[in-house]
Amino acid sequence: MKKKTIILLFLLVIIALSATIYFLSNNEETTEQEESAEKQLVDDFEEIHKVKVYANEKLSFQKEDNEWHVEETDRQADNEKMNLFIESMKEMTGEEAEVETKDVNLDFPNVTVAFTNEEEEIQRVAIGQLDTQQERYYVEHKEKETVYLVDRTVIETIPLQKEALFNNQILSMSSESVEEIQINNGTEEILVNKTSPFSEEESLAHISGWYMHKPYNGIYSIAYSKMEAIVLGIDQLEQSETIMDEGNYGFTDSDFSIAFSDGDISETLIIGNPAANNHYYAKLGGTEEVYTIPTELLDAYSYQAFDMIDHFVEILALEAVSGLVIETPDEDMSFTMEHEQLEDDEVATTVYKNENELGINAFREVYKEWIALSVDEEVKEDIQKSDADITIRYMLEDTTKEIQFIPVSDSQYAVRRGNNQPDFLIAKEKVNQLIQKFQGL
Repeated sequence: MKKKTIILLFLLVIIALSATIYFLSNNEETTEQEESAEKQLVDDFEEIHKVKVYANEKLSFQKEDNEWHVEETDRQADNEKMNLFIESMKEMTGEEAEVETKDVNLDFPNVTVAFTNEEEEIQRVAIGQLDTQQERYYVEHKEKETVYLVDRTVIETIPLQKEALFNNQILSMSSESVEEIQINNGTEEILVNKTSPFSEEESLAHISGWYMHKPYNGIYSIAYSKMEAIVLGIDQLEQSETIMDEGNYGFTDSDFSIAFSDGDISETLIIGNPAANNHYYAKLGGTEEVYTIPTELLDAYSYQAFDMIDHFVEILALEAVSGLVIETPDEDMSFTMEHEQLEDDEVATTVYKNENELGINAFREVYKEWIALSVDEEVKEDIQKSDADITIRYMLEDTTKEIQFIPVSDSQYAVRRGNNQPDFLIAKEKVNQLIQKFQGL
């Protein structure tokens, strides 16, 4: 019995080893097949000394002392962009595709790249259309008379204009260094910066960290989504084309400018007339160089002031409020909040209305609706009335904030914060409904 058991175990080991060897051999063969499916498009790239791109304009690149240079320009190419393009062409591989060139836009291609070596031997690759998955381009090697499918990220490093290879950043400062932005859009002068007049308690809900100081009487927090687009847009402000011809590009009568400051220096981007292909003419104040900039890069700076700010009447975290007084023609209400710090940064809050304890969940629901209350539109003319129907006072640790709702029509209140002239209007119905909910607590 022992002998049979030993023989059986030996056979099982032999079978397992055979299966392992077969799997490894088959896996290596599959890997080799996968690797062999990708072919190098440009042969002997190290011998290439000239590259030409035929696209929107003809671009020529020359290799000198192992460094690549853009020909017929005095500008220094961005090394990172140049190296990315050259390395992509050097490493360009593709999978052979059995297609007719006319079926994939290769009979009359819009983009062709020619590679020339020291012996003046040329290899040309033409770029066709994307495949159905929108992931690879059909690319024909003209001399090999072969079509390949090449990853689109490689093909899209090919510059179609000289400007694509230069450092086209307009501003010398970055999104991280800018501290203040002033926008003059022809109808408003908008000033935003990081200077806050609010205490830490008041600023808890001001997510963007930026505030609008003009054109309103008060200072308002800017909506996070709008400010994010403005700040990120600073690094995206790049020129598309330098204009060499002299002409009237609309700068003298311009009604659109954006001034950026980092605290030490200030640069003003002046926007002129519309240019072709959804661009505008632009230049920096104090300079003569004119260039074009895509219209879409200016979108974030084209909002009106009211569309940029948070519209909340007053958004204060409950945990920052120690008292709330609401005065109305029908009833005055006084709410007191006691906060107890618990573990894990949690806070337990107890609320009293006119010294009677309230259910915290019911109060929180009404308070959430209250801080979500938003204004409807701007005040278009000075408000002469000063008597408020409703006054709200928030007691914080170091200060008291007051908001008054002044009737200006049968349907609207003007909202006055502190002693400022009112900036906004709000529907009476929205305010009165919430006051009723506080009265019902």
